[in-house]
Amino acid sequence: MEIFLKLKNYCIKTAAKKKHEKLLGRYLNNKYSHHEKSVLEIQLEALRFFLENADFPLLRSVYTELSGCQESSVTMRIPENKQDMEIVCNGRIIKTKWKHEV
Repeated sequence: MEIFLKLKNYCIKTAAKKKHEKLLGRYLNNKYSHHEKSVLEIQLEALRFFLENADFPLLRSVYTELSGCQESSVTMRIPENKQDMEIVCNGRIIKTKWKHEV
C-alpha cells in the first residue's frame, strides 16, 4: 500500500496528521462501499502506527527534505509488516527511523 503526502510549509509529521484527519473524515462519511471503507481502515491504521512510533526529530534532522523547509512529494510505502515502512521523498528512498524497537 502507498500513501501520498505533500510537504509544503510543514513537516512530515504534520502532513501525516493532516492526511489521517482527512481520511478519518472520509471514513466517517457514509457514501463509501464496504471495500472502500476497508481500504481507508488500513490506511488509517498505517498512519496511526507511523505517528505513534516514528522518530520525527531524527527523521527531520537527518533528512532535511522532511522538515517542510522546501516543498517535497512523499510516498509512504507500507508493507504488511509496518516496521519495514519506507518513505520515498523526491525519488530518494528513506528507511523509517523508529523511536524504539516496534
